[in-house]
Amino acid sequence: MKKISEMPDEELISYAKQLYNAIYIVECYGLKDLYDYAAVIEELTRRGYKIQEVQKPGKLVIKKSVFSPSL
Repeated sequence: MKKISEMPDEELISYAKQLYNAIYIVECYGLKDLYDYAAVIEELTRRGYKIQEVQKPGKLVIKKSVFSPSL
């Protein structure tokens, strides 16, 4: 598996959604999944994405922010 920081945006978004589903929907996950999810969300935020967890129907919404966060 590639390093999270080296993944293209589309792959990172897909991975974030897979982890979200495993952790919060299916509730079948390990400790590494929790660490990876936190790292993926942090990387997406660093890249200027806004992450919103929608409780019903239970999905993760990831959108590119208009303004990039200041680094």
